[in-house]
Amino acid sequence: MGDGSYSAKTRSQAPPGVTFTGHLEGTELSRAYSSADVFVFPSRVETLGNVVLEAFASGLPVVGVAEGGTLENVVDGVNGVLCAPGDPDALAAAVARLAGDADLRRRMSANARSWAEERTWERAFAPLTAAYRELASR
Repeated sequence: MGDGSYSAKTRSQAPPGVTFTGHLEGTELSRAYSSADVFVFPSRVETLGNVVLEAFASGLPVVGVAEGGTLENVVDGVNGVLCAPGDPDALAAAVARLAGDADLRRRMSANARSWAEERTWERAFAPLTAAYRELASR
């Protein structure tokens, strides 16, 4: 876990054995991603989805909340699992499902990596650029 407005509260409520890394970047961040099997992202306020794309680039399926920027990238059942916002039991169940099913995890991992390889800035902005062109032609 990185740092943020809920860090102190999260640390105080975490069960034994949970590791809090603090802010990571560069090589340290790459090592953290590569050491994982699944990326859990319960944020409801992610706007662009960069952290999801970073996880995908490392071949990690994402368990996330069906809200915000996560919806731009996670295709439920293909490259990750989407859960209802505010439902920690659903997040836990999705993590347990992936932890217990190596074949599913491998399929989602491959799909996650493929998604990240195809997701370029040009493709991300194509719908916006098309809308601007249409408006400008009027």
